[in-house]
Amino acid sequence: MRHPLAQRLVGELKEALDAGDERELERVLYRFSSVDVAIAMRQLGDAEREAVFAALEVQEAAALLEEVDDETQAELQQTVDEKALTEIIEAMPPDERADAVALLNDRQADRVLELMADEKSEELEKLLQHHPDSAGGVMTPEFVAVPEGVTAGDALKVLQAGVVNPETLLYVYAVDEDDRLVGVVDLRELVTADPAAPLRSFYVTPVVQVTPEVDQEHVAQLCKTYDLLALPVVDEDGQLLGTVTIDDVMEIIDDEATEDISMMAGTDARELMRKSSLRVAQIRLPWILVCLLGSLFSGFIIKSFEVTLTETIVLVAFIPIIIATGGNSGLQSATITVRGLALGIVQSWGVKTLLLREVFTAVIIGVVCGATLGALAGLWAQQTVIGWIVGLSLCAAIMMATTLGAVIPVVLDRFGIDPAVASGPFITTANDALGLMIYFTIASSLLTVAAQ
Repeated sequence: MRHPLAQRLVGELKEALDAGDERELERVLYRFSSVDVAIAMRQLGDAEREAVFAALEVQEAAALLEEVDDETQAELQQTVDEKALTEIIEAMPPDERADAVALLNDRQADRVLELMADEKSEELEKLLQHHPDSAGGVMTPEFVAVPEGVTAGDALKVLQAGVVNPETLLYVYAVDEDDRLVGVVDLRELVTADPAAPLRSFYVTPVVQVTPEVDQEHVAQLCKTYDLLALPVVDEDGQLLGTVTIDDVMEIIDDEATEDISMMAGTDARELMRKSSLRVAQIRLPWILVCLLGSLFSGFIIKSFEVTLTETIVLVAFIPIIIATGGNSGLQSATITVRGLALGIVQSWGVKTLLLREVFTAVIIGVVCGATLGALAGLWAQQTVIGWIVGLSLCAAIMMATTLGAVIPVVLDRFGIDPAVASGPFITTANDALGLMIYFTIASSLLTVAAQ
């Protein structure tokens, strides 16, 4: 996606930096949003990024750190002293503040927490106790909560007083005398309600909520399912701890989609943030080695059927077709299954329904493709038995690959393993080996029968 304002900003920043004009640099930065500056940062060199960051005021620097990627943020945080960095981090919303401190090494993090105001430091330490990919790790502790017994007018007075300044004001939460969450009111409904109406007469209950340890992907699913703009996070006693707001949900969806696509391709989402070829190679290499070992096993299978290949050399010509078609069928099935698991569709259908659908689909595709290729192979080789071998092998390979593509992600999901890992090199490598085994087994059997 092109960003015209950011592209223009890059040119103006470079001109100001090349001229060494700090005042002009500040004027340029003042005219653009932190989002545009963050996008422009991608096209600047390390020294240029450092100069731009140094030219920003505390609030602007905090806003920029919220927008840039983690690697750039970590680099920029190293360019200022700990006192200045503490001031910048303090200016960030609580959840973003926790993310910023998590990118520091232990010594720097401890020092920043020491320099930070006690109230913010204590709040930050509580957030850092949670896993960064959990509801507790992405929540903000700033929200508006009022006693359930107040009226709509009283609740509005709390908002007008500005005692609480939440990151995103979307809902007002009702709590009992023990601070347990009992209801929620949409802000739009609150401002249009009769001021004298008791809050409990129109708040929504029970409230869709999660505990801190819930995975962020499940949080995003709940927000999507219930069309929520924020999701409350409560402790084991039901006391309100914070909320996950819509901006965080959008980031979660983007991060999870990027992770799944990367895993299915046999790589890592971190690769997008790496510039060094060596670091990218370190991410890709383990997956390539998995494929390499699998390919060696496939080579061993071919070697085992050397006699069959020697006697009927025409079979070699169809090896790539059997492998490629089976692999594509398996990857299609795995992709649909992984996506179905992510959206909760597989859970609502039931695993049995999914598997039956995939098996019947594989039978249809396998019969059509097998019959087509078998007829062509028989005509080309001018041997009916070759047509039967290729046709039956392709049909069986497609059925096997499609079934594997549906089963493996479900099994991994049951064991708490991200099912996206199943759709990359593992399924492809397994399909190659098993496809060859099917092909040569059928070939040996039919050739033996034909020879008798």
